[in-house]
Amino acid sequence: FYVSGGQVRFGATGLCKYNGSWFYVQGGKVNFGATTLCKYNGNWFYVQGGVVKFKTTLCKYNGTWWYVRNGKIDFNTTTLCRYNGTWFYVSGGKVNFGATGLVKYNGNWFYVKSGKVDFSASTLCKYNGSWWYVRSGVVDFSKTTLVKYNGYWFYVKSGRVDFSAVTLIKYNGYWFYVKNGVVDFSGSTLCRYNGYWFYVKNGVVDFSGSTLCRYNGYWFYVKNGVVDFSGSTLCRYNGYWFYVKNGVVDFSGS
Repeated sequence: FYVSGGQVRFGATGLCKYNGSWFYVQGGKVNFGATTLCKYNGNWFYVQGGVVKFKTTLCKYNGTWWYVRNGKIDFNTTTLCRYNGTWFYVSGGKVNFGATGLVKYNGNWFYVKSGKVDFSASTLCKYNGSWWYVRSGVVDFSKTTLVKYNGYWFYVKSGRVDFSAVTLIKYNGYWFYVKNGVVDFSGSTLCRYNGYWFYVKNGVVDFSGSTLCRYNGYWFYVKNGVVDFSGSTLCRYNGYWFYVKNGVVDFSGS
C-alpha cells in the first residue's frame, strides 16, 4: 500500500520510490499486474509488472505505441525498434504506421512499409530524389541488376537506379538493352559494350544469324549479334543483296 502521513492513500495513483525501485501505485496499492506508461515530473515512464523498468522497448498506451528508451518515452528520436520479433519505425517517440520508405539503422538502410520493416520486400524505393534497390528489406549496394517495378525493368547499379545508363546487362541468361536506366523493348538498334557493337532486337541482344541494322544514318552488318567490321561480304536483307565493306553497307560505285 501507499502510505503518506501515516495513512493509506487510496486515492493516489502514480509512482513511488521504495528500496531503490519505482513502483506503480493505483488506487493506493501497487498494481503488480500493470504494464503501462505513467507520467511523473514531466516524463513518461515505462511500467512493467508494477515496477518502472529502465529498458528500451515499445509500449501501447491509449491506442498508440510509444518508444521507450532507458525507461522513458523519447519524443525526439527517429529509429527502428524491435518488438515481439518485428521491427517498427519510430518517429517523434511513437510508431508511425503511416510511414513507407527507407530508414537508416546501424549502418544499413531498411525498407519500411506501413510502419514496419518488410523483410520480404524486393522492390525499388524512392528516397532523397533517387530510386534504391531493396532486397529482403535492406538496400543492397553491392548489386548491379535489373528490377521490375510498375511494369518496367529498371537498371540498378550499385544499389541505385542509374537513369543516365545506356548499356547492356546480362539477366537470367539474356542480354538486355538499357536506355536511360530502363530496358527499351522497342525496335532494333546497336549498342556499344566492352568495345563491341551488339545488335539489339526488341530489347534483347539477338545472337542468331546475320542481318543489317540501321544506326545513326548508316547500315551495319551484324553477324551472330555483333557488328562485323572485318573484310567485305554480301548480305541478304528484305529480299535484296547488299554489299558490305568493313562492316558498313557501301552504296557508292558499282
